[in-house]
Amino acid sequence: MMRQFEHTFTASAADIDELGHVNNAVWV
Repeated sequence: MMRQFEHTFTASAADIDELGHVNNAVWV
């Protein structure tokens, strides 16, 4: 049985790109 893994991320203003999306590098 696999254990569930959950983690909450909060993007800061510095992580938002010019298109208004969170930079993918933040999540990797």
